Amino acid sequence: MGHVTSMQDESGGRVGRRRAYRTIGVCLTFSLLPGCTQLGPAEKQTLQQANQLYGKGDLSGACSRLDRLIAEHDHAMEIAEAYYLRGLCRVRARQFGPAAKDFETAIRKSQRDDLTLSAQVSLGSLAYQRGDWAGAADLFEEVLPKMALRPPKDDVLFMAGLAMQRIGKWKEATIC
Repeated sequence: MGHVTSMQDESGGRVGRRRAYRTIGVCLTFSLLPGCTQLGPAEKQTLQQANQLYGKGDLSGACSRLDRLIAEHDHAMEIAEAYYLRGLCRVRARQFGPAAKDFETAIRKSQRDDLTLSAQVSLGSLAYQRGDWAGAADLFEEVLPKMALRPPKDDVLFMAGLAMQRIGKWKEATIC
């Protein structure tokens, strides 16, 4: 029989190599699950640079950084912010379909209420702009109670009221 080395467990007892490998394997598996990783300092800086480029109107520069960040770190907890920002870039570039997908992904992956709310408002605005009144109304009805009484709530109230009127929800539209 081969020699089985061992290591100590928390109580000072010995644990066999196979059990130790199994424990390491389980820990490694859980560390690779989606949402279990975080962006490092370099990746956070890339996100900040992309935001600055977006602010300056350099949409292709911002998108190229965000594309790479998303491709390499899609399971990071903070990646929803990259999807949201890329969605904003795509709206400015008039790429509405891909922008909507980015906002949907940002909503699904977000762990921050403020980011989720912003992505929902952006997605509702896209639905409104393309005349999807029912989709816009549904999204706006969901976000309005969560929004603070300051801009852009006034714009969202207007779009929600109009979208609800267009689908015949007159009573709900007057509440907005």
